[in-house]
Amino acid sequence: MTAAQETLIPQPGPDLIPAEQITIGTAIRSRQACEAVGDIVRPEMFWRPAHAVILAAALRLAEAGRDVDPVAVLTELTRAGDLRAAGGGPYLHTLVAAVVPGWQHHARRVAADHRRRALGAAAMSILSDVAAPGFDPDAAFDRARKLIEDATVPSDTGNLRSMRELVVDVLEDLESGKPRGMSLPWQDLTDALTGLVPGQLVFVAARPAVGKSIIGAQLAAYAGATLGVPTLLASMEMTAEEITARLIAAESRVSLSSLLRRELTDGDWDRIARAAGKVSDSRLVIDDSAGCSLARIRARLRGMARDDKPGLLVVDYLGLLETPDGAENRQNAVAALSRGLKLIAREFDLPVVVLAQLNRGSEHRPDKRPLPSDLRDSGAQEADADVILLLHREDAYDRESPRAGEIDVIVAKNRQGPPCTVTLAFQGHYGRAVDMAPVCESERGWTPSSVIGGAA
Repeated sequence: MTAAQETLIPQPGPDLIPAEQITIGTAIRSRQACEAVGDIVRPEMFWRPAHAVILAAALRLAEAGRDVDPVAVLTELTRAGDLRAAGGGPYLHTLVAAVVPGWQHHARRVAADHRRRALGAAAMSILSDVAAPGFDPDAAFDRARKLIEDATVPSDTGNLRSMRELVVDVLEDLESGKPRGMSLPWQDLTDALTGLVPGQLVFVAARPAVGKSIIGAQLAAYAGATLGVPTLLASMEMTAEEITARLIAAESRVSLSSLLRRELTDGDWDRIARAAGKVSDSRLVIDDSAGCSLARIRARLRGMARDDKPGLLVVDYLGLLETPDGAENRQNAVAALSRGLKLIAREFDLPVVVLAQLNRGSEHRPDKRPLPSDLRDSGAQEADADVILLLHREDAYDRESPRAGEIDVIVAKNRQGPPCTVTLAFQGHYGRAVDMAPVCESERGWTPSSVIGGAA
């Protein structure tokens, strides 16, 4: 350890041990006092190991619904073989004698000193990461932010709500009439899912060239532009410029092929000019880094949160995410990515929509319709997901199909509702899909994508 690192190790002040003794002495007087102390501090927060051992024994008694007093704690320490580590039986009487009124002040002093030590340990870890060979900036910054956040999180553990409080919160939410989740660009799918809910992990999966990138980009664009929700689209499949061109084509209803070939009429330019304004005002952020990782995604979301809380993450696609270190095989790597994305949804309190590839299992079935078991590489995706949407287009296999221009969104898993199938009109030439029931007459002239070209 270097001299610089040694200076970061905080030493206890002269009042810390007395504060710990007052806190522990209070905790072993009664079960009610023990529970009150446990709402402020936990055993791992104490500098003196004996105090941690004693509080842990008292909390075990309280959590079992048993009486807490010095004799009961002494019996529990003896049973667990921890009496010597706790300083012996006479020390319990010393702790009880140390109790003074206003113990809460001393308990908070213990918690504050624990946070000070945790912050010093975080600083040491950050220095070690910076000095380590093979420095990865994204991973190091993400770890540094996480270490500092963990070290500075309020130490009050009394954040559990009673069922009465939970019922009141739920009833108030029902009375407000607000939608349960964020709406999607397609009303039928919004109704089927009751929107995208913060904390959800949603997989949108399909075989190549069926349309998952179009669905993902349209969802991200709708959230960022129409709903005004800060949205991150992590795209390893296409560049930011390619995605932006698709968004302009979808919004202006100018053929994407015309846009890419620069074969535009004056009318096309008028529509593009109007669409460009809406797209440019969108709150969508696109990260098209080739080597994207979970650490980089977390860093991006934390960066966005400094201005405004992000409300949606779309990842295109799972198979191109950087494999976590230590994964023994592809199955374990995909399982780690799936679990990591679920944790991101919970940590940042937003829905995470992940595009994924399907294996060839569906191509061997007569109707070609996919199943959740077709998800590539790992069954962890099916287990972690709150919602699984499988995309199917008959014209991807038969261009003469009477259902050309339609895309089925199969809701194969839905934790908050029944499975179902929603059919959309697929306009691959505009880079979008729309509800089958058009909202205005101008929407009726859509052209089957099978006539014009495929989709990503």
